Amino acid sequence: MNTKEKWFLSQDNSCHWYLVLASKRKEWNDWKELPEDDPKGWDVPCFAKYLNSHPSQIEFYLDP
Repeated sequence: MNTKEKWFLSQDNSCHWYLVLASKRKEWNDWKELPEDDPKGWDVPCFAKYLNSHPSQIEFYLDP
């Protein structure tokens, strides 16, 4: 993972939180719009990192 890449926080349609590569925003949004019964929507895209908690539990450093 390139530490200089931009990421954003997002939720899937089941309210799970993810960090998603900003460069993949369109693909992420397309994936979220898949119908619930579409098998392509069952696997989270590889460019999204599941957060096993609410975003308020995330801690991070900022470069000055």
